[in-house]
Amino acid sequence: MALLLGHARVLRKLPDEQGEYIATRPHAAEPTASLWPGRNYGGCGDFRGGLNWSKRMHYNSFYLLRFRDAAKAIGQLDLRFHDLRHTAASLFAASGMPLARVARILGHADTATT
Repeated sequence: MALLLGHARVLRKLPDEQGEYIATRPHAAEPTASLWPGRNYGGCGDFRGGLNWSKRMHYNSFYLLRFRDAAKAIGQLDLRFHDLRHTAASLFAASGMPLARVARILGHADTATT
């Protein structure tokens, strides 16, 4: 499966399991449909108000519920989500990937940004 990401100028091929997830999520036919559900407010317990596919997952929800614990588990308490993007770009460049290709992967229109 291929998916347009970013400013719709980059077409990326996805592994089969990711393509399957994207194709079978609620509202999959809508091009701007959320990949992960947001949450409803209220209630109590683990899911409180429950999941809501008409809302996007808030950045802080992912950070607080998943990313922070993962960073803590590997002893990187100061790790930011954006650091993963920088690391990927550095590894691509260090492996000899042409800078123009790294820029395309990152969605940069100009290699100077990369």
